Amino acid sequence: MERLKIVSGGQTGADRAGLDWAINNSISHGGWCPKGRKAEDGPIDGRYQLQETPSSNYSQRTGAKPPLVQQGLPTYEVPVCS
Repeated sequence: MERLKIVSGGQTGADRAGLDWAINNSISHGGWCPKGRKAEDGPIDGRYQLQETPSSNYSQRTGAKPPLVQQGLPTYEVPVCS
């Protein structure tokens, strides 16, 4: 049985929707967000299990994702219907 974990940077929109879905369905979630839980709409809610990067720069959060692939965590691209 494959374990599922939703990994996100906590951005507004689809990232938060994925985190909310994970919480509502008891699915593990995590990821990285800028220092201070910075987001374009204000601080990211503490209910999201995100680790803060050392910097408040958004690019550091984005760069934190590749190590997951190096650790053998499968990643999937899921088509989105509009």
